[in-house]
Amino acid sequence: MTLSNPTVVLITGASRGIGRTLVETFLLRPNHIVIGTVRNTAADYVKDVESLPKVDGSRLQLIKIESSNSTDPATAINDLVDIDHIDVVIANAGGAGEKGIILLDVVSPEVVTEVFTVNALGPLALYQAVKPLLEKSSSPKWVSVTSAAGSIGRLELHKAYIAPAYGIAKAGLNWITTAIHSANKEFIAFAVHPGERQQECPRDGPSSGS
Repeated sequence: MTLSNPTVVLITGASRGIGRTLVETFLLRPNHIVIGTVRNTAADYVKDVESLPKVDGSRLQLIKIESSNSTDPATAINDLVDIDHIDVVIANAGGAGEKGIILLDVVSPEVVTEVFTVNALGPLALYQAVKPLLEKSSSPKWVSVTSAAGSIGRLELHKAYIAPAYGIAKAGLNWITTAIHSANKEFIAFAVHPGERQQECPRDGPSSGS
């Protein structure tokens, strides 16, 4: 049974880790439409995500968004013809892009650019694409999954200088999140640091979210 006026939640990076857990959690809430983003809707892991348990009145829709592709969000959102609003966006997809300790003195500007694109510009493109649908919600919320590595005030405390590309990118995401909050008084927008965790997010190269 599909109930009226469902809560619509969009979660990026839905195939694994935090994103997958969030998808699973929201699907167990009645009257929820969960939109999950993956890099490849034809990949084998998609069937596994689609088989997650759901309660009556809730459903899952997977869409393709590659965080390094600035046009993917707009294309994917435009294809959601049966969605007339979005209540919650959780920008979770990202990638570290570095392996081990890399000092600011030697980090490659190309690596910084690549990691910044995935972690900051990807969510920016997503925000621009979903804003019209968020504005149609009675209680729009934007959540950015960030990292303590992006904190400027606590950079030395967290020794984030050993991961410059990731820290710079997450600092950019934090700025974007604060700007979303400040520019849209009707939105609730904030960034969360999930803490240390083990997942399949690669440390040896940027990930575009999954």
